Amino acid sequence: MLIVLLALFASACGGSDGAGSGDDAVSQVADDEDGVNSDDADASDSAEDTVVPPPPLALEISQERDCVHTNTELKGEAGDEAAGDAPLPPAEKPEVGDEYFGDFDELIVTDLIEGSGREAVAGSAVDMQYVGVLATDGTQFDASWDRGGAPFSFTLGTGGVIQGWDDGIEGMKVGGRRVLQIPSALAYGEQDRSEIIVANSDLIFIVDLVSVSAPPEAAPPVPADSLGEVGSLTVVDLVEGQGCTAEIGDIVAVNYVGVDAVDGIEFDSSWGRGDTFQLIVGRSQVIDGWNEGIAGMKVGGERILRIPSDQAYNEGDLVFRVHLEELVEAPAAHQVTFDGDAPGELEITSLTEGTGDGAELGDTVDSNIVVTLHNSGTILQSSWQQGSPAQLVLQEGTMIPGLEEGMTGVKVGELRQISIPTEVAYPDGIPPNSGIEPGDALVFIIEPLRITKG
Repeated sequence: MLIVLLALFASACGGSDGAGSGDDAVSQVADDEDGVNSDDADASDSAEDTVVPPPPLALEISQERDCVHTNTELKGEAGDEAAGDAPLPPAEKPEVGDEYFGDFDELIVTDLIEGSGREAVAGSAVDMQYVGVLATDGTQFDASWDRGGAPFSFTLGTGGVIQGWDDGIEGMKVGGRRVLQIPSALAYGEQDRSEIIVANSDLIFIVDLVSVSAPPEAAPPVPADSLGEVGSLTVVDLVEGQGCTAEIGDIVAVNYVGVDAVDGIEFDSSWGRGDTFQLIVGRSQVIDGWNEGIAGMKVGGERILRIPSDQAYNEGDLVFRVHLEELVEAPAAHQVTFDGDAPGELEITSLTEGTGDGAELGDTVDSNIVVTLHNSGTILQSSWQQGSPAQLVLQEGTMIPGLEEGMTGVKVGELRQISIPTEVAYPDGIPPNSGIEPGDALVFIIEPLRITKG
């Protein structure tokens, strides 16, 4: 759906941010990862106010509810050191001493500095600094330090690097520095790799382990007694949880695994991707069974959702096991609802008053923004979920019809509601497969943070 929303803003937005949901199976309409540009306009004397971007999901933890917002807090898990925040070796390219030169029949590993952070294991995503030389005379053939110092990243144990690296780096801890003396059989063998690395070259590397991301967890099993034909949406709490309760409009991050209700075959898992899935509770573009089934979960809770075909994809009953990992409390704009039929013409309403001069043609408006479908209440896009404000330039012909007029005169601090009938927004017809129906309206809730005069 964000593909459609980008068309709403057109060139009014100067870039993209990750929005998060990707190709996850729970998404009702596939979207890409493009969002609205979060780059702030340069501060100047013409700015009406200063942008204070909302922080990313994991950091935007409100304390208005007297409860815990993350599963990590509930578990009391180890903090920075386990996550890789450990002292690092000196930030300069090391020299390979001639004491390491020679011929090798097997891999030799020597630790120069013992790390104290997270350990690198097969499946971990690692960031390395390194310098590599020939074992015969120390001729350098490569060094990350010589490319601006940017670390080299790869997944350990997957064959993406020479075997001497896969074998030699495993077991290092963040902050460690290690010498790898690698025989040609564990490097490039009889292959001429370059003018320097010829066939049967033994190699020496000094490697620094900068960071480690834990490998993806295996998805927990869906209990066998949860399988079978589903008559109606069924919610079963395996673990109730002790954190905040997910309410309509909250932003939550979950882990999940989905299986066919009849044969139990897995078709999707966030654990397999090593990343959580974000949604807005009760108001997201996800299948109906999720919109209804996630509300009421608690942070730290585990829930089984048994979803009939007509509340999924109409292609069979499904079962999901869901863990609620994090929760961000709903901003006011996520809680706005609409009564009655969608308006037949453009409507502009100031929900709260702002200050300063109103936005005019040519101005740049940095703003929190939520876009909602009037009839269903589905939130199509939210700067709070994306983690940064939108930047909109009021230029003729760069926005969908109605939006430029609706934003003209908006002031910093104002909360403005702009309702645009689909017939006005898309005079040439609604884009196919957009999920937007004729007779509906796009409702923009705009909260300007800064207006920069054009």
